Amino acid sequence: MAGAIDYAKLREQTMGSGLDEEAVTVNTRALIDKVLARYSGEWTTLRELIQNAADAQATKVTIKFETLPSSTVPAPQADDPSAHLKHVLLHHTLSRLLVSNNGEAFGENDWARLKRIAEGNPDETKIGAFGVGFYSVFADCETPFVSSGDRTMAFYWKGNSLFTRQGKLPKEHAGSETCFMLDYRNTTSPIPGLLSLCQFLMESVTTYEKDGAGRQR
Repeated sequence: MAGAIDYAKLREQTMGSGLDEEAVTVNTRALIDKVLARYSGEWTTLRELIQNAADAQATKVTIKFETLPSSTVPAPQADDPSAHLKHVLLHHTLSRLLVSNNGEAFGENDWARLKRIAEGNPDETKIGAFGVGFYSVFADCETPFVSSGDRTMAFYWKGNSLFTRQGKLPKEHAGSETCFMLDYRNTTSPIPGLLSLCQFLMESVTTYEKDGAGRQR
């Protein structure tokens, strides 16, 4: 009968075998999908970007939806601004979301954390302390683009692996607002209901006014 296997010794032999080492690979797309499953809910992306602005001590956040005209419903012929606005709200679809704030520009650590999923913020007083919230943007967007201070960062895919490329802002734009540009993956989505959006924004303002008094959510 064979004796008991000494697994500790086998491990030492394996580690000293000299055979090629291989890195453990990650399917980034599948990992992000699993992260997003825990962050599902209405206005998740906007909530995370507003939290970023709150962490940066911003006093202003600008949210801009860019749209595509309907291919089936023509725009009103009359020169009536209210009619044109109603047409946009009812018949245009979303193409891009721009969220900017006038808070502190990203520092070196902020840029580094954008590239590392689930690496928490060492400053526990900040709302976005877990490092996964930014990746909520991938629920709607394949290739987010971030601009802050004098730097930019573009995200792009090669198969199931996510890559980034950094750039510099022109001098005349350096130091401007931090901006997140998200091109929608699905350009057939309707414009969100204004009442629901306004309610969410009012709740956000109330939440972060309280947080500004010293209580972080």
